Amino acid sequence: MADNELFGVMVATAGWSSDEEGDFNTILQSANLHLISKAECNSRLQMITGQHILTDLRIYQYSAVSAIIGQDVKQANLWDFPFAVVIMRIDNEQQVRKPYQTCTGSLISIRDVVTAGHCLDIDTLHLMQILVGSVDLSIGKRYFAAWWIVYNEWALYNNIIPEFPENDIGIIRLTRDVTEDLTPAVISFAPYIYTYPLTVTIAGWGKPSEDGESMMLTTVKLKTIQGSECEERLLNMYDLKVIADKRFLCSIGEPYALVTIVNP
Repeated sequence: MADNELFGVMVATAGWSSDEEGDFNTILQSANLHLISKAECNSRLQMITGQHILTDLRIYQYSAVSAIIGQDVKQANLWDFPFAVVIMRIDNEQQVRKPYQTCTGSLISIRDVVTAGHCLDIDTLHLMQILVGSVDLSIGKRYFAAWWIVYNEWALYNNIIPEFPENDIGIIRLTRDVTEDLTPAVISFAPYIYTYPLTVTIAGWGKPSEDGESMMLTTVKLKTIQGSECEERLLNMYDLKVIADKRFLCSIGEPYALVTIVNP
């Protein structure tokens, strides 16, 4: 069933709740509802509240959630994804300097890590740590950053005009070579047209509790789709107009898989 065919479908919801005095209801309650599009939802909210409210999955904050949600999500084998690393940040405001994960990266040489540019918004080098060597964070080896640079800064230093104003990618140089017998990730230079349709595997660490990190990497297989199909799906599902240019790789899961935003 296509995503837009869900609109108008009647669904049953059920749950337990508490009354006005805070007493818990012991009987499950249910109601039949109709699914509506995001555009109609926004319009109804504006009529009821008098405010322009945009509904979007990204506005919700999760205190405890897996990095990937879906039917075929599984825990990675112990030595899968040897190039996957975790970028940690030291919480310097706490009395105990406790590290917490911020982003996932990929080791592309024995001394270089590629990651999202927004992950590198850290004031000082000594607040960053990189765990390398295992899908299990409890046995990963700790490395430190010598320096990092994001693409737009690199382009500025080299007098290159970026093709796009926003380029969310950066490189971290480690203070020393990785000593583990690891195979770095291979960077493909294939033209964009060859990036779909492909079966790909994504992986990430989540956040199972407010006070801790997920220690094991989880994975799921997805299918890449063409940018035009990606734009159409986003418009139908969320009334969101996005230009999926060649900076982006769009992917879908059948059955569904959702990559969540779980860290700062």
